[in-house]
Amino acid sequence: MSEYVVAGARLKCSFGTVPATLNVPIPKGVTINHKNMATMVDSIPYVNIGCFGKCNVVPSAPKPCTPCGVWMNTSPTVRATEIPVLTKDSCIICPAGGGMITITDSGQ
Repeated sequence: MSEYVVAGARLKCSFGTVPATLNVPIPKGVTINHKNMATMVDSIPYVNIGCFGKCNVVPSAPKPCTPCGVWMNTSPTVRATEIPVLTKDSCIICPAGGGMITITDSGQ
């Protein structure tokens, strides 16, 4: 079973130039080591997911990254306030260019 993800998890985009941190400012009643557990709704750009630097979808013309998309591969059984929680296997495919946002560290 994969690790559950909490506030402070480290994220990576396959087209980004720098990693980002997952912010989970709204508690959902579940914590691990006093950190808010992340759920599939924690995907709001610049609120939950920071910038990955420059987006290299077009390497000759990099532009600022605006992370977007919906978390996939969430827990099929564990929920926080009826919302599926994220695991280290969760990911987002960015609709802006097909980059894969993955979790490199669960934050635990």
